[in-house]
Amino acid sequence: MLKQTQQNITKLMLRLCGQSVQYLLQQVESHIALAEGQAPDSVGPGLARYKLAQWQLQPNNRLEELIVNLYDRFPDNPRVASERAALAAYTTSRQDLPTLIDYEKWKGLADEATGGDHYSRAIMAARLLKLNRPYWALELVNGSLAIQPSSRGYEVKAKILLFGLGDIDATQEFLDEVPEHAADSDYLKGILFTTHLWSDDYDAALDVLQNWPRPYIERGFVSGPVAVQRGRAYLLAGKPNASRLEFELGLSQIEELLEKEPNSAAHIGQKVVALGYLGRTEEAFALYHLRREITRYMTILYQVLASEQQVVLDHLTVHVVNRDRSGLEFYFRAKYDPDYDRFRDNEQFKEILKSGEEWMEEIKRRS
Repeated sequence: MLKQTQQNITKLMLRLCGQSVQYLLQQVESHIALAEGQAPDSVGPGLARYKLAQWQLQPNNRLEELIVNLYDRFPDNPRVASERAALAAYTTSRQDLPTLIDYEKWKGLADEATGGDHYSRAIMAARLLKLNRPYWALELVNGSLAIQPSSRGYEVKAKILLFGLGDIDATQEFLDEVPEHAADSDYLKGILFTTHLWSDDYDAALDVLQNWPRPYIERGFVSGPVAVQRGRAYLLAGKPNASRLEFELGLSQIEELLEKEPNSAAHIGQKVVALGYLGRTEEAFALYHLRREITRYMTILYQVLASEQQVVLDHLTVHVVNRDRSGLEFYFRAKYDPDYDRFRDNEQFKEILKSGEEWMEEIKRRS
């Protein structure tokens, strides 16, 4: 009975991205209450209530109350300890919130949450990066790699160096040290490709994509047809004819996939990207809005390439100026990525970059 109730909670939560949100929230709430009554000694319903409060954007003091109460009841549960540590990191990363916990106390929570498990430490480090705590994240992932080197640890550290600290040189030096069997992953090769684009070394970027074993990059920051990424590098290198050929190849590959899966949000998003790079802005814009009907999740790249300029600026303001989750990644992308060159003369964009620079200086001082 309890298992079925918890499955219902999960299913309803997954449907929150659809229609009738308020009705579904009420349904989730009622199922959580039912599960709490059926199994008052189970941690599952309490964690579900905490996640629901996050989705409802309840105040941080309410989130803290929920997770601390849960921690008091289940002090040995690693998921609860992890959620508590993550919330503590988030609440101390916001300029408008008091420092509720110092680093040493937080580190104790993180150690308790992860123990000596290298994988848990790497996962926690990735969460810390989203919470804009790059130096804490770096220390944690270094600890993970010291316990046991792993592909996940290498990936998380590379992401922290590039998207948390904005250190292109350090990222490239680290990737040079990664063992060959791990460095060959789509994820790390995608990061290496990105570092070359950000440092205007387009020949090196193209070298990363040579002899790619598949026509698609399966996962990471530059997922989708390899041809589209080659097109980007050729375009930036001042080779428009070669660039167009690659973009058209990538577009045809995406359209083949869409014939099999016409409602795939991922494929539609990739088509937005290909059309945007080809300069077919009106088609990209229309497709962008079609994708919004399928899912509310829209990456900022789709907005850039669909020429949604004010939407992009508003998006960056939320994440960078207001210092929201993953704000540092948005800042460094805006600062270095050539896709944002069209915004360089915009005064609001300049203010966003200035705010990001001041934020990063503050993070360095506090770390």
